[in-house]
Amino acid sequence: MTGLSQLPHDILYIVCSELERDLLSLCCLARVCRSFNQAARKLVFRHVGGVRQEKQHLLTRSFAEDPDLRSSVKSCRSFCVKYRGKIFDYGTEKALDFEKFPNLREITVQMTSFPVDISKRPVTWNFECDIFDTCSFAGVHTINLTGPSIAVLDPTDMVRFMSLPDVRNIVAAGCDDWVSPLLQPAFIEVKTALTSLDIRGRRDTVFWSVAPTSLWHILSCCPRLEHLRCHTPSYFAHLKSETGLHTMLEPIRESLKSLELFQDYQPRPTTSGEGVLMNFSWFPTLVELHIPSRYLFLSRNSFDRSEGLHKMLPRCLRRLRVEFQKVARAAIIGTGPGDVDQATLSQSWLLELPIEKPTSFPELKEVIMVDVPRPGGQSESLRPQWSPPDDIVETFSQAGIKLDVRLSYVR
Repeated sequence: MTGLSQLPHDILYIVCSELERDLLSLCCLARVCRSFNQAARKLVFRHVGGVRQEKQHLLTRSFAEDPDLRSSVKSCRSFCVKYRGKIFDYGTEKALDFEKFPNLREITVQMTSFPVDISKRPVTWNFECDIFDTCSFAGVHTINLTGPSIAVLDPTDMVRFMSLPDVRNIVAAGCDDWVSPLLQPAFIEVKTALTSLDIRGRRDTVFWSVAPTSLWHILSCCPRLEHLRCHTPSYFAHLKSETGLHTMLEPIRESLKSLELFQDYQPRPTTSGEGVLMNFSWFPTLVELHIPSRYLFLSRNSFDRSEGLHKMLPRCLRRLRVEFQKVARAAIIGTGPGDVDQATLSQSWLLELPIEKPTSFPELKEVIMVDVPRPGGQSESLRPQWSPPDDIVETFSQAGIKLDVRLSYVR
């Protein structure tokens, strides 16, 4: 019987590739025998970074002894940068000379020091960044921008990273108070090749805030943006008109295909559930929409008004996901299985989706209704779950729409 170590190299490589993000397991496999070492060695160096300073000389030595390993590196998981773009860990900078990694496609940048208030820092500091002065990041497609709770990633830094010629995807986590970026004249009209943008607020705040013009400036640089995922900032939450939302999203109206506006879980909401009605039919190419219920229903009393909902959704829509806070769930499904009257009145709008599908959004394939996720991605699944009435399920099925409902009753 053929042993595992006697399998062809290609098969062993496929087996090891399943563990490419598990560095500990790959290192163990590389020590098993020569065959496993040949299959796992390059995978060990596929995603580098996060190396303690006292171990970085080993990484440098590995690349010096076998320069071909540099072609195996596809992502640098983390390197630290001080404000004004100075690399904090010079050992990592020496080991990871980005210009020598031909296949590097993804990097993670962590801000390590609290920056000066963007409105108070000297103008000469704008766009001073050692990283961009010493490295072109050629070939890098994805950049993850992170930082500890005390760090602030401001829009000016965002534009610098977005302007890199080969970057297509940016994930910015840890955003706080944003104002308009302080751009030099050469960058005011810059247009990037970015196709995907993910903006997330700080974990230790319920909402992050953003000036009305700040997000507009960021999106104005992205005429090709197709996917936007944005943590709902406090400005959105307190806006009483859709005009401001449309104004901020106007630069990407023609290109956007996927829009996700997500909010934080609120265990004890203090508002009556009022939101901001937004007409998403304004986006001609939008096929996937993931939003809080506050953008489709102005208040809890509007759930029993089904007319006009289909006019607020884009014609190209294929997938709709709506998240409901506690107040909204109480309005649509009542407070328990016995609350029939309230639920019957509030569910009539659901039938509008399959009925209006042929004329309003013929490509609609899936509708998802869920609780707003709790911190850590948890749900309230331990509580009793609401099941849609049989007539609603049957109507959706006949219209060719998959209905996925995971709403829990509110105590």
